[in-house]
Amino acid sequence: MSATKRGATKRKRRETIITAAESLEILQSAVNYCQKAGLQVNYTNDTAHGLTLYLPRCKAEAVDGEARFVLVSD
Repeated sequence: MSATKRGATKRKRRETIITAAESLEILQSAVNYCQKAGLQVNYTNDTAHGLTLYLPRCKAEAVDGEARFVLVSD
């Protein structure tokens, strides 16, 4: 029997706050996973615009105010 069925209250999960450096480490890890899965990942560095990542077979969609990345059908 779960805790909520025994009368315990369900707690809301608090969002973990991370630093910008930590978020970049997570992004780097995600890019590595994408490459290991066979996705092509290109990037450019531009002093005016920063880092741009390009994943040819992917697109971004906004869902509930958050970005979701999906594969584009061939």
